[in-house]
Amino acid sequence: MLHFLGFILLIIGGVMLAPVPVAYIFNEVYLIPFFIVPAVIAIIIGFLIRRRFKPAELTLGKAMVMVTFAWILFSAFSSVPYVCGNNMPLEDAYFESMSGITATGLTMISGDPIATNLVISEVGVLAQPDNGFIELYNPTDSDIDLINLHGGGENLTFWVVDENDNVSSLSINWVNTVVPAHGYFLLVSSSTDNLAADATFSARLDNSGGVIIDDDSVPLDEAIDKVGWGSGSVQNATEGTNVPNNLAAGDSIERKSWRVSTEQDMGARDREKGNGYDTNNNSEDFVFHSGSYEPQNSSSPPEAPIRNVESTAKTILFWRSLTEWVGGMGVVVLFLAALIGFGKAARKMYVAEARAERIEPSIRQNVRSLWKIYVILTVAGIIGLYLVGMPMFEAVNHSMTGIATGGFSVRNTSFAGYGSPVLAIVIFIMMAGAISFAVHRKVMAGRWRELFRNVEVRLMLVLIILATFLLVWSVGIRDSLFQTTSALTGTGFSTASLAGWGDLQKGLLTVLMVVGGGYGSTSSAIKLIRIIIIGKAVHWMIKRSFLPDRAVVPTKIAGREYTDREMMETAIYAFIYLVVLIVGAVILILLGNSIMNSMFESASAQGNVGLSVGITSAAMPLAGKVSLTVQMLVGRLEIIPVIAFLSYFLAKVPRPRRKPF
Repeated sequence: MLHFLGFILLIIGGVMLAPVPVAYIFNEVYLIPFFIVPAVIAIIIGFLIRRRFKPAELTLGKAMVMVTFAWILFSAFSSVPYVCGNNMPLEDAYFESMSGITATGLTMISGDPIATNLVISEVGVLAQPDNGFIELYNPTDSDIDLINLHGGGENLTFWVVDENDNVSSLSINWVNTVVPAHGYFLLVSSSTDNLAADATFSARLDNSGGVIIDDDSVPLDEAIDKVGWGSGSVQNATEGTNVPNNLAAGDSIERKSWRVSTEQDMGARDREKGNGYDTNNNSEDFVFHSGSYEPQNSSSPPEAPIRNVESTAKTILFWRSLTEWVGGMGVVVLFLAALIGFGKAARKMYVAEARAERIEPSIRQNVRSLWKIYVILTVAGIIGLYLVGMPMFEAVNHSMTGIATGGFSVRNTSFAGYGSPVLAIVIFIMMAGAISFAVHRKVMAGRWRELFRNVEVRLMLVLIILATFLLVWSVGIRDSLFQTTSALTGTGFSTASLAGWGDLQKGLLTVLMVVGGGYGSTSSAIKLIRIIIIGKAVHWMIKRSFLPDRAVVPTKIAGREYTDREMMETAIYAFIYLVVLIVGAVILILLGNSIMNSMFESASAQGNVGLSVGITSAAMPLAGKVSLTVQMLVGRLEIIPVIAFLSYFLAKVPRPRRKPF
């Protein structure tokens, strides 16, 4: 077993070297050590293990243990670039890595819009005396000098807006002038002595009013940032809609860290990430603190920067896509493509990675044929996306993750910003990834009719059409067609914010995510053929109840007869799958999420889909991250290998001996 594990470590090392040329292309050479070092370590350990341990025959149980351990190891090694190259905490990096390897697509990297310029982060009215403060936040990687903006000598200018929407400039007395990178700057009423100010002003902040910060060189209506609050008609300082709350003595409004921030979170974990969430809509961007405020100044420790998808290094984005592309086909399938000999062991490892389809006589020929089809589909997807106007880098990444039915995107809003031609190509890519590779093999051999004769393809089309029809009345044809295809195929691309959908719409997508794509595809979940078998078994039981006891009623699907044992195994798998899914949902419910949202997120993680209603984020509790990480692995390896892995190591734990009486 260890001999084969050593070989897999060599493969892991080789995969981790693939992003190195990408780092050179995009001038991100500082990231290269974060790929080379873990790659070299994996290769050295793999080489030593292969030298130390000789190949031996594998039982199916040991093959399952080895395969599960290989996926856990790959996730560990592939998390290094996220920790070192993207400043992610270890648990977030491992989550991101497991999401990639299992072709899930749930992410710890924020998809929220994060400001790229100086912003107003908190405004408050002080209790003693009844004046106020203005806190600024710098979300950039460079210090900002407020009296020498852009190195051109411009001063930052401040205006306040009263409840009658009158604008007046503030006279500033500077104590400090520099806002540190990912740091704060505090302006306080000059009559206040209990806050350490970086600058002071003499004007009063009204209970209903606003604040504007601007560069001298641009008009007031093109301000760097502005915020309006209260019930008055404050238009001059308002972005989108104003914050509805009046500010009484001791109240404040504070910019969020990300979309899911709440008043309670901003006083605890979210505040550690900086105040950078910016949609240019005050009511969406700020939370209201009743009777509390906590401003920070330039001497406060810089916050850990929030990295959103679009500000993440392209090499890291390519790595995310590559892990999904490799994971979509399978870590061990990649290993077996390079393996020479070991026929029986190879077959068992192939089965242990939740694959059983055979399109060629030998396992080695089989996996090489799978990879050939996989590469052809990926290249076809890249060409198709590029021809309809998608930039090449985006086309490469989206084709890789689409064929893998993974769902990682290089855009914050996934596919919400693309036009219909792109969406049409992506729908075909998602469906191609969710169709059995045995069917693709026949189609590429010229047998086109086999595509529509396949019972899984037929059911897939029926479910997509039916679900689209049910959703179109509430969300429109664009979102209904795209989201139902994304959910059923297990891809996880999105054109809409699902957090705002109703429970009925979320429930329908949850059912589709539990069903999944075709057997022998890159999709996970229960899978279409199992649903067909279960439905046929129910029909068979009802039909048999009306016949004599000795009557023989064969269960045939698409010309193949299924035995009672196969139907029983299918039913047991589906039962275990649903039990694990419900347990995962219960954990999320206990963490304070609604029942529907918890079921949705649990189904998405376990089905390796990647759609989210907002539960999954770097702000979620550790218990939720661990639960979803386990579900992603369980869903990708189809439960039994993970159970075998746990059983194997639990059996190795020494047990205390009972003392004789």
